[in-house]
Amino acid sequence: MLRRLFRGRHLGLIGQTGTLNDQVTTTFGATQITVQSVADVQGVNLLGGLIQATELKSVANTTATRFLARSSSTGTTFTGLKVAGISIVGTPRPNTKINLLGLGSVTLNEQSFPTIGPNESDIYVVAIDISVTVPLNLFGIPVGTHITVAAAGSNFSRPAFPVTLGGDAYALYAIGLNGAVTSGPWSLVFLPSCTGGTNTVSLATVSLPGIVSTGTMTDTITGSINSQGGTVTSTSTIQGVNLLGGLITADAITGTATASYGTSGSTSASTTLANFNIGGIAVTANPGPNTFLAVPGFGYVEFNEQYNNTTTGLAAMQMHAVDIFITVPNPLLPIGARIFLGSADAVVTLLSSGSSSPQSHVVTPFSTTKEQAKTLLPR
Repeated sequence: MLRRLFRGRHLGLIGQTGTLNDQVTTTFGATQITVQSVADVQGVNLLGGLIQATELKSVANTTATRFLARSSSTGTTFTGLKVAGISIVGTPRPNTKINLLGLGSVTLNEQSFPTIGPNESDIYVVAIDISVTVPLNLFGIPVGTHITVAAAGSNFSRPAFPVTLGGDAYALYAIGLNGAVTSGPWSLVFLPSCTGGTNTVSLATVSLPGIVSTGTMTDTITGSINSQGGTVTSTSTIQGVNLLGGLITADAITGTATASYGTSGSTSASTTLANFNIGGIAVTANPGPNTFLAVPGFGYVEFNEQYNNTTTGLAAMQMHAVDIFITVPNPLLPIGARIFLGSADAVVTLLSSGSSSPQSHVVTPFSTTKEQAKTLLPR
């Protein structure tokens, strides 16, 4: 906070004032920044009593959150104001103009139009602005002179965001179940905004009798922006997994997707399995991208399934730690059913590329090439 206090000023023929108190305060909070400027002038007597006031207080406020900056003149007050002997009760409307015979005019509560935008805002407030437009006036003040009293301004600006961010994560999603039923996505989390932040969703357990049961699910997404670009990381962890009547089990499954864009785009994804077994056969803890294994009597599973889309102005990664395809007739699920475990999605879009805002998609269709590859697996 910056504050200046003056006892009073005598300005010759122009007039005099009592105490002058100017104050600027900036407050940094967890979710917003505020800038307030206050100009408080007491005992105003100008131009031989032509304009008088007990107190004039101009207040300029600007507040900025992560998403928006806005300004206002809230707190501006006029007390005991008289213009040419006429009392003006209360605070005049912004930019009230009154002609002054033989001198010019005065604008009361003069304000610039407050701007509102995602990255900047400002306002300027002047309690009294006298404009001299009459030559050879009684006070001998040159034409073009402005006499201003109680002026306050505030503003906020930051560099425009170079990118927008998007993404999601979810621990379990089952589609095409009996009766075309869909379950989930469970523990679904989204990025708080296109400018970043952190969000976490947890769920204690999910059970679809005979199909899947789980322990705790935790999904987290984090995004940040700097002057060059931005990064998004999504992580999904699911514990205590039991699938297809115990045919598939795991202590824990974790999928992670990251997308970044600076001078260029980059993406990555990873899968970590803890004690993952299919029919009692252990699966490696860190399977490579798009690893296929058969699931006897049901179909096949793809581990560390990745969809990378990195082009000019865009970096996007969607991944599923485990994606189970039902392709064989069985007593539990119809052919065509799919079960996703540990899914994560991260997107960064360069604004200057002209691309649309990033969108998060819970499921991305497979390419023809991948579908053809899977038909080679044993049934």
